[in-house]
Amino acid sequence: MDERGFPTVITTTPSNLDEDVGAEKILRKLNDSASIYLKDKVSKAVITVPWSWDDSQRRGVKDAAGLAGFKEVHLMSEPSAAALAYGFLSPTEEILLTRSSLFPVFKFEVEEFGEGIEEVATDGDTSLGGYDFDMGIVEWLVAEKFRHNQRLIDEVSKDKRALQRLKETAEIAKVQLSSVNQIKISFPTITAIAEGPKHTETTLTRAKFEEVCSDLFDRLYPPVENVLRNAKVTVKDIGEVILVGGSTRIPAVQEFLRKITGKEPNLSINPEQIIALGAAIQMRLPTYMLCYFDHYFMIGILEGDVKDLMLKKF
Repeated sequence: MDERGFPTVITTTPSNLDEDVGAEKILRKLNDSASIYLKDKVSKAVITVPWSWDDSQRRGVKDAAGLAGFKEVHLMSEPSAAALAYGFLSPTEEILLTRSSLFPVFKFEVEEFGEGIEEVATDGDTSLGGYDFDMGIVEWLVAEKFRHNQRLIDEVSKDKRALQRLKETAEIAKVQLSSVNQIKISFPTITAIAEGPKHTETTLTRAKFEEVCSDLFDRLYPPVENVLRNAKVTVKDIGEVILVGGSTRIPAVQEFLRKITGKEPNLSINPEQIIALGAAIQMRLPTYMLCYFDHYFMIGILEGDVKDLMLKKF
């Protein structure tokens, strides 16, 4: 894992291996799994990509998809796919504020529905995502439990496995605090020093989590102000607020959106599935699609009617 928590390919000799290696392998796995499930070869796909990706990154995805066996690939931005799914399930003519926390970026997009979907304005913080909230918890854990033992802090900081366990535990804690007000965090063995393995246990409340990450929540304001200004609309013009990505389940994020827009976020569609649904719809019926989003790869299969959508997580 690199410093941002992403899988990294390490080789003994210099090579051109990068994230495309993982993309090809995962897309090939999805292609094989979809083909087995459908009992037919899948050769076409709609793949959604983060809004901030440049042409080089998009070409990399297309190249990886080609190597994975896809003959025809269409790329679609994640927020556009989400807006399409919302419009398909809730036909309307209004302006949407799409709030996304994908790959790992907090971004906002204003889109207008009428005869179709028009992407009016986009803005976001490309250095802010769910990972940053995980690290906020990690830093709090280290400071809270080891503040009187600088030696142990140093040991944990140098122990990559210990740090990885802390990151994984922090992510689980963040998810759990979206539905409960308090959780217990326990590490049977976080690291080992000369005196022997070190064990730790603590309690984290939702209020403390929000306090620890308050500076991160504050960074959500400028993108919203910018996207509304660039779209030449006000919050009164926004008809719906759509949530996309797992981090939108954080109560403080939803409360932020209520406060700044004066509207209740639309929770009628699962924020972790809405992009896959939009990509499937884009391919038209009947069809099959593949979609990447929010650190998960999913297959969406759409046959005959949108109600027949089936999703499988790998």
